[in-house]
Formats: sequence, structure tokens, C-alpha cells
Amino acid sequence: MTSPAIPRANALVQQARVDEETEIARRVQRALIPEKPELEGLELASSMEPAERVGGDYYDVEKTEHGGFIAIGDVSGHGMNARLVMLILESALQTVLRTLPNASPSDALAVVNQVLFDNVAKRLRRAEYATLTLLRYERSGRFVFAGGHQDIVIWRAATRRLELVGTPGPWMGIVDRLKRPVESEFVLDDGDLMVLFTDGIIEARDRAGSLFGLERLCEAIRQLADEPPERIRDGVLARVRSHLAVQEDDMTLLVARFHAAAA
Repeated sequence: MTSPAIPRANALVQQARVDEETEIARRVQRALIPEKPELEGLELASSMEPAERVGGDYYDVEKTEHGGFIAIGDVSGHGMNARLVMLILESALQTVLRTLPNASPSDALAVVNQVLFDNVAKRLRRAEYATLTLLRYERSGRFVFAGGHQDIVIWRAATRRLELVGTPGPWMGIVDRLKRPVESEFVLDDGDLMVLFTDGIIEARDRAGSLFGLERLCEAIRQLADEPPERIRDGVLARVRSHLAVQEDDMTLLVARFHAAAA
């Protein structure tokens, strides 16, 4: 007769292994996130808070000779499966940007899509996909971007008004041989703010099920717009945390203020 203690011991050993693997994945995720992102002319502040020990949100900042790239995205689902897909996306995108620093956002995303589709849909036979926006930044304040994710929020210092810039898509990893994504652009003037976020921010729910929403996010940015990016980031996150009952999704926020070069 098997002692009841043996199954319990086996379960504890198995749980310990899962915890160890999860902790390794968490450390890898943290190592790949830019701790203090820097781009000349942009004052940056960012934060990523997974709902679980590892998450499916992603952002990155890569310098280039005349500016840099900023990426933000989110994999469908949660947990280890989402993190595995995000690791594939991170590796593919960083390889493209570092190997081809002059690549356009649309060309870079076409490569990333192919890597995701080949590895996730074909090899792993999974249906995960990723929303992803890739922005190419020039020191002049010009941004060219491609991909599909949440709206880009821009606060204009001169007029003290907010603008929402849509990201028309496509999503990554859904179709094979993606056509060249459409590119769009905008320009920041001295003192302007750009705010990027994932859906965990605007879809945070209170106890009644009400979403934090894009309107509350925009109002928070209006109220905090004169503060440094770090305080804007912290102020927005404080408002989100006070609204939500339980964090159900990863929350990522990146705030950038543009400073024009001296004449």
C-alpha cells in the first residue's frame, strides 16, 4: 500500500521544479527589458508589471546612429506560453534591428512576422499572435512607425492638447508571408509627450467591472503633463492601481518627452 505522504512529496517536488523554471523565465524576461532606456533627445521613463511571475508584454529601446527604435507589444494569452512567444519575438526583432539598423519599420516587422509564424504556428502548432508597434525615431523628432497595437497618445506642449494616433496593423504571427505593412508618421516638437501602453492599463477593472479606459488615461496625462516623465509614469500607474480590484493582465507604460536639439 502506497503511503499518502509519497504522492504529496512528489507533488511538492514537481511544484518546486515549476517554480524554479518560472523563476528562470522571470529573470530572463527582466534581463531583456531595458533598465534605463536612453535615446538622444528623448527623456524616457518606463515600467512593466506582469500579472503573473512572467508575462506577455514587451517593450524595447534600441539606439541607432541618428536616433533609434522603440517597440511595444503584447502576446495573446498569459503565463509561460505567452512568454515563450514573446522571447521569440524579442530575439527576432533585436536581431533585425542590430543587424540592419537602417531597416524601415515595415521591413523589420515583415521579418519578425515570418519568424513568429514559422516557429509558433508551424513548429509549435499554437495559435498565439502578437500586437506590436515598431517606431523609428529620428533626432529631429520625426517618428515613422508600422504595426498594430494600442493608440499612441501625444500631448502637444504648445497647444496643450492631446492627440490619438491609431496604429492600423497588422498583428504579428497570424498569416504567412505578410505583405509589407503600411507605414505612418508623426513629428514631435520641443516639449511634446508621447505615451505608449499595453491593454492592461486601459482594461484594468474595478470591483464593478468598469474599465479604467482610454479616457481616464488621457485625463491623467493632461493632469500630469508638466511633470517629468518619471512622475507622469508613476502618477498614471498610481491611478490605475487605485482603480483596479485585481490585476488580471500585464501592464506596460512608456512615457517620452522630446527635447529639440539646440540651434
